[in-house]
Amino acid sequence: MRRWVLLGAFVSIGSLFAAALALNAASSRRTGEQQSGVHARLAAEVSPEWIAGQLSAILSAILSQATSQVTAIAVSATWASDPSPRQESVYRFAAIERGDLISAVTATGQLAPVATVTVSTQISGQIDQIFADFNAPVRRGDVIATFDAISFETAVVQAGAEVGMANAALLKANVAAKEAAAVFERSDSLLNHGAGSLADRNKAEAVKQLGGAQLLEARSMVQRAEAALKQAQTNLERTRIRSPVDGVVVDRSIEVGQIVAASLQAPTLFTIAQDLRDMQVNMSIDESAIGRISPGLRVEFTVDAYPGRSFAGRVEQVRLSPTTSENVVTYTVVVKAPNPDLVLLPGMTATARIIVTERNDVLKTPAAAMRFRQSAPPVPDAAVLWLEKDGELQPVNVKLGVTDGDMIEIIGEALAPGDQVAVGVRPVVRKESSAKRLIGVFQ
Repeated sequence: MRRWVLLGAFVSIGSLFAAALALNAASSRRTGEQQSGVHARLAAEVSPEWIAGQLSAILSAILSQATSQVTAIAVSATWASDPSPRQESVYRFAAIERGDLISAVTATGQLAPVATVTVSTQISGQIDQIFADFNAPVRRGDVIATFDAISFETAVVQAGAEVGMANAALLKANVAAKEAAAVFERSDSLLNHGAGSLADRNKAEAVKQLGGAQLLEARSMVQRAEAALKQAQTNLERTRIRSPVDGVVVDRSIEVGQIVAASLQAPTLFTIAQDLRDMQVNMSIDESAIGRISPGLRVEFTVDAYPGRSFAGRVEQVRLSPTTSENVVTYTVVVKAPNPDLVLLPGMTATARIIVTERNDVLKTPAAAMRFRQSAPPVPDAAVLWLEKDGELQPVNVKLGVTDGDMIEIIGEALAPGDQVAVGVRPVVRKESSAKRLIGVFQ
């Protein structure tokens, strides 16, 4: 406060000095004019007495004029006192509108073919040839790669030889079994006619049984050799990798000359998408929103590759298996997306909007209007809007409908488009300054 008072005093003193300087300047002009007249007369009359009289008259006139003007001057100065800020509340309003509202769940996901087949191998070997590259269309049964088949062909030949040896052994066993059976019949016949001994008969019977067992063993050896031959032939056939389905090769993980080892896990050679005209989007939906999603809901999504273009789809499946990551539980929602022009590619990131509810031609207001509170609502737990009428806020009870996060549907009889509703308060600080006046009269 003292600071402002001193400032006012200095302003007043400055004003006085300015006035005095102005008077001195005026007096100087008059003095110059009179001196010019004196000089003219001095040119005619060069009398010292006359000069002294003229100077005395000039000084008297200057003093009397300055005294009268300074006496009549009243100097006043004003200065601002300490500002006294005053905070006022200014309401912010928004208009009730009529239009469409869409309640949706937004999520992102990866595009993928509806059916993808991984082509592997059950044998180990060296890749000899590759007949299908990336993006190559293939049909079921087409050979898409081959292994070096020399070792497998050798195995087939060896297995065939084993089958031949087994068949030869079977023939020998068959002959031996027949001979043993004949010997047993003769011994048995001699014993029955009293010409043979019981020991010879028993021995012949044992040889017969042994021959039968050897025959069974030879037959089993033939079966085993034939199975080995079949396995060798199957392995030889597996050296030609064939496409199991009709589709397009979307991935190839082998090169010519690469050695593939199929031990505990079958290695992946190719990935074939059955039909890229049918795609799907696998999205992760938070558990708080999964209850609003059901199969059949309409979906709109975009991809970065085609800005400004929207693609359509429908919810195909809500998978029940949850995924927990950092204490956040999500569920996978599968969206089926037709791709007739093949512009959607596997792996693209889709930003999707699942349309849960649509409302057309409804009254809506910003959601902030429902959070504004002037005072306690007239009805407990009621939704209240504060309408501006005749410069005052009046509460109106309403029912709420769907919301898109920014706007919310409102239902009320006393509402109409264009009504102003309060959505918040904007504090305004105004500074008021009292003017203090210092008036002084100087003589």
